[in-house]
Amino acid sequence: MKESFSLQAEGLPITLRAIGPDDLEELRSWKNANKEAFFFKGDITPEMQETWFSGYLERPRDFMFMVMHGHSKAGSLGFRMEGTAADCYNIMGAPGGRSPRAMSQGMKLLCSFIVDKHTRKIGCKVVEGNKAVAWYERQGYRIASQQQGYVQMSLDVSRFKPLRFSRIEA
Repeated sequence: MKESFSLQAEGLPITLRAIGPDDLEELRSWKNANKEAFFFKGDITPEMQETWFSGYLERPRDFMFMVMHGHSKAGSLGFRMEGTAADCYNIMGAPGGRSPRAMSQGMKLLCSFIVDKHTRKIGCKVVEGNKAVAWYERQGYRIASQQQGYVQMSLDVSRFKPLRFSRIEA
């Protein structure tokens, strides 16, 4: 069974909370509303989301969090370990729930957790032409390579200053 926990950084108003079944419809809705930014361009059905979640629960090296700003959902951030590297995915801001800097703070907290507990090799694949490339660059990522249909980005860990954080068991 998947661990249920949250991450809280010292001095930040955000928390990363591991997703649960109650988050699935929101995640599905957010992704469908922004499908041009993702590799899968079709609509995700409730059945497809349930199938993904069932698989996610069985993958111990796959983590998905809701970015919480107080009691509001500001978005989602996830990563999966692929060999010795972390691949960040499902980075989505919540429509109407965004608060200034919450997603940037969430990304910094996520990367701090990855560096502390998993690896210093952190990357993400961004669909070619996605304006999020500039946001990732502001978070400390650099373009590592351009591939067919996407840009491979890597966190510049030599310049990354991890946050002090606590893990809170649910």
